[in-house]
Amino acid sequence: MLARPTLLTVRTALRSYSTHPSQPRNPRLQSSLATSYLLTAFALPFIPPYIASTRARQDGSYATRPPIAWKPCPCC
Repeated sequence: MLARPTLLTVRTALRSYSTHPSQPRNPRLQSSLATSYLLTAFALPFIPPYIASTRARQDGSYATRPPIAWKPCPCC
């Protein structure tokens, strides 16, 4: 007959389970997922404007834009 776990052993097991954090199963996978998420979040918004400006330079429409009037002093 199997011995029933006593209340003390169950309490000890639960206490040690709740105080020790669980280790990631595959830390390399977890870090690669975090890296890809950050790369997507911060680099992806800049790709379409870069492609558009590159195409505009190649077809010549970028050179036909009027220059931006820049003044060193906004009140002048």
